[in-house]
Amino acid sequence: MMMRIMHFSFTVVGELCHVAVESLDNGIHVKTQQVLAKKYGLEAETVHQIVDGVLFVFTESSKYSSHIRSILQEMSPVLPQYHDLEWRLDVQLASRCLHHQVEPHIMLKLHTKEGEENKTTIFQMDPVNLVHLTESLEQALEEVKTAHCRRILRNI
Repeated sequence: MMMRIMHFSFTVVGELCHVAVESLDNGIHVKTQQVLAKKYGLEAETVHQIVDGVLFVFTESSKYSSHIRSILQEMSPVLPQYHDLEWRLDVQLASRCLHHQVEPHIMLKLHTKEGEENKTTIFQMDPVNLVHLTESLEQALEEVKTAHCRRILRNI
């Protein structure tokens, strides 16, 4: 069965999985499988076998979901965690060559913890890069708030 499903496009496999999930919720609907078979030029028996196979994989995998989660937790990398941020604004007002020069620089000292180990990273950037960094971090924070991301995090 896996050889058969590998020959189909992502769209077809997605619809087959969708029909399988609907079958879990509402029971098997032969008419839905026949419509899908006709839509993609397949035999109804082939669609039925694939949906049955996907249902089998879903039910078998649910038996081992807690074991799979514990294995994934063990395999997950230990990422540094934010601890503190210090910042300082440095402005160069003039130099020997240029008497009326204004060059602002922001110094950031990021303190993180990785397990029991403390780590400090120092960054220097101009205001344009600081604005870009802030926008990127805000965009990432908004992405984490989406339903799709929350669903993934809940399963991790």
